[in-house]
Amino acid sequence: MNYIQCFAITYGVFGTAAALLLMLAVLLFVFWLAALLLENSLLLTVVLALSALHGFTHVISLLHRSKVKRASLFLTLPVALLGFPAAKADCQAAEANQGTLKSGSTFVFPLTLSEEPMERLLVASFRDDPEYEGIEPQMFDNGTSGKGLKILMYRKDKKVDVYWQQGVSFDEKTFTLGEGLGYTAETVMSPSRFVITETGVDIDIAFTDKSGRRVQILIKENTRNINPFPFLAPVGDNVKDPNKLFAVYMKEFDFVRREGTTIHVTIGDRELQPASFPISRDRQEVYLMRYASSLVIGEMNASVTKPVVLENISPGTVKTGDMSLMINEENEVQSCWVNSKSDRIELRFSEGFPNLLTLPQNKKVKGSWQYAVSGEVLFGGKYSLLRDDNKVFVELDVTKKWKPRNIPFSFRVFTGIVRMFRVWPVSYKWNAVVDLNEMSVESRWLRK
Repeated sequence: MNYIQCFAITYGVFGTAAALLLMLAVLLFVFWLAALLLENSLLLTVVLALSALHGFTHVISLLHRSKVKRASLFLTLPVALLGFPAAKADCQAAEANQGTLKSGSTFVFPLTLSEEPMERLLVASFRDDPEYEGIEPQMFDNGTSGKGLKILMYRKDKKVDVYWQQGVSFDEKTFTLGEGLGYTAETVMSPSRFVITETGVDIDIAFTDKSGRRVQILIKENTRNINPFPFLAPVGDNVKDPNKLFAVYMKEFDFVRREGTTIHVTIGDRELQPASFPISRDRQEVYLMRYASSLVIGEMNASVTKPVVLENISPGTVKTGDMSLMINEENEVQSCWVNSKSDRIELRFSEGFPNLLTLPQNKKVKGSWQYAVSGEVLFGGKYSLLRDDNKVFVELDVTKKWKPRNIPFSFRVFTGIVRMFRVWPVSYKWNAVVDLNEMSVESRWLRK
């Protein structure tokens, strides 16, 4: 017997029934291929077994003609079984859809992002003063913070006195620096100049403090070849009990040169002596006075009491207040951001951030996030979500430190030695409980 005859006998194709049984063999092959494409290994095994049994039955039927009708059972059964993978796929899709947001549904997101518009700032440190360690003038120009000057005065006891001009907004409840607030007051400032020119910083400010003393801040730099660099201010390292993660990214940052600079800072009859900084800038000695413009200041989860609730959404960009969210095709938040003039402050979620309403019960969901300014990633971390009935426990942990780029080599070495400048964000963690019935949030920032 040759190989062709063996093949024919295997599938019951012999003699005058060869053409018909060949068609049946082709159908069985199609059934087998369909099972393979549907990735159903159990069905594939069953189809192959029935195919072999079908061929064996036809061989027997050649010897016992009366049993040929039974072969039809083994032909129709694989056909019927093909319906099972489709049914299974429908069930799987239905189960998946229970955790997926449908177009037009409600989306609950527990995180917030905002910005504080500021034009420029200078932080001046002083040595051997009995009352203050430093003074920080800040300039605002419209926006939510108002327009005008605000002066922070850092006391020896780590509290901060704050003075501001009329037209500047100041909220004592959201202020988080040092050991908290000291004395605060709105006051008249005259003169009130704070500019940064091609020759450096130019400040001339005077006001009356809480004790009736005249405070004068005169700093005028006269230098050339100023080359500012980007820097993340370590302001968050000085906060004992934070109510937000405060990230001050200074795109143009530099130090006040000693040569050619006029400094006269007085409180009443007492003159403050500027502190020096051991690292030079462009081979010039500098004071421990640093200033910046082109500021991008972001605030993460500032005193959150309610989650973000979005109605009738679908994949694409959604805006709520000043914050925008990108919803991906899996109906998760891919990123959220706020604009700060020409810059974007952004939270990115590489695996997406799910809708709290579609979380499974008692199963922890984890992911990662990054904080970026106009594409420059500054730090990041992990998040975890755990739903228990109608409450969701949220943890947002900062685990990725700042890795400075495009800064002078000397400052790269300096921040490598004084690691606080790089690692301070990692000391922050946010815990929250979201009540999906009340749509409320109880949350707290912690220093680890």
